[in-house]
Amino acid sequence: MVDQILEKDKLMDNIYQKIIWEILKYKYGNARIEDVKGVYDSKYDQGIIDLADRLRINGVLFHIFQREEVSKIISKELAAYVEKDTKRIAMENQYLEMQGIELLKVFQANHIPVLWLKGNPNMQWIYGDYTTRSTSDLDFLIRKEDRMRAAELMKGQGFSYPQEIMDQKGVIFTEEEYANWAHEMHYRKHTPVMVLNLDLHLEVTGFPQGTIPKTLYHLDNRDWFNQVETMELRGERVPVLKKEDALMLMIDHYSVHHTFCGLKWLLDLCEVMVNQQDHVDWKYLKETYDHPNERKLMGICFRMVEELTGVDRFGDEPWAFYWPDRNTDYEYRIYQSFTFENTKGWKKKVQGRLAKILIPASAKDRRKMAYYYFGSGEALAQRTGRKPGGNPFGHIFAVIHLYWKERKKRR
Repeated sequence: MVDQILEKDKLMDNIYQKIIWEILKYKYGNARIEDVKGVYDSKYDQGIIDLADRLRINGVLFHIFQREEVSKIISKELAAYVEKDTKRIAMENQYLEMQGIELLKVFQANHIPVLWLKGNPNMQWIYGDYTTRSTSDLDFLIRKEDRMRAAELMKGQGFSYPQEIMDQKGVIFTEEEYANWAHEMHYRKHTPVMVLNLDLHLEVTGFPQGTIPKTLYHLDNRDWFNQVETMELRGERVPVLKKEDALMLMIDHYSVHHTFCGLKWLLDLCEVMVNQQDHVDWKYLKETYDHPNERKLMGICFRMVEELTGVDRFGDEPWAFYWPDRNTDYEYRIYQSFTFENTKGWKKKVQGRLAKILIPASAKDRRKMAYYYFGSGEALAQRTGRKPGGNPFGHIFAVIHLYWKERKKRR
């Protein structure tokens, strides 16, 4: 009986996913309106709402539902819910932007170099409005040597390290331990409008790449403060990454950090490839990011973009161009298996397959990478003293023991 219920739930999830997938494909001209009609039924509205909430794509759906031909299909109830949530998204996005600008001024007044990563700058570059793309964090890049001063400044602005919340998530780190492990400092602040999450990155990629050897990527091997660009937000010039570097960070963030789990990050890449390709310096992108691992991640992401949008050229090249060498047929088959549907990108992660195709610099690095993607993460090794690549059952018991030990200590 339980198996039958679970099988039914899985079937219904697939139906909701199919509906949203066809709607998004229609947005990009990769499906017909008849395809949307063929899968949508108002009886599925609650399941669509729950999935769209989890994926945080109500703003995207709102703009699609504004099209006359779509509005005739979608129920008024579904359209009304999406519109209501989009108003919340717009309010929170604008509030985050205002708060971010004020924090930048605090850093600048204290002569601390800072760059605004992801979030609001990407939102305005890619979408040009506050309604389409939801964001919930403020991400800034600072120099490692400014870490202590930056922490004190942010605490003076009412931010604090959320120790209790981190404990509840099982991330049993003190503030300093978390910064050393994740290569970022994480803070929260409660305001009348929303909870502000602030991440001060000590490296562009941060967690989890901070736990993987730097030799795998170029992103963390550059001094970003020597090539600062600015963009205008609310009448202020704010420091940001060059567009091409921001694009590579988007690829890296979606593929390695989220391991292709989360539709909204794929939609960001789709928007760039559909509407912004002519504004990307592809020569710079190809010459700067030529490491085999970077190229593989680009190729996988571009293949997924083609799957959703139908766009089949990326800098005048097909997605397969970004696979520089076929090391083994086995590895190439794994690489080819990365489609959105195959990665279960709706909610599951694909650590194992990704680890198998990224090239480590040494056998030791390979063990570290395999441990991160197959085990519980480098954090476990650092907090328990256990070495990567050991007995996974031993790791599990070590984590349980450590959790209760730390919890008892803090009572």
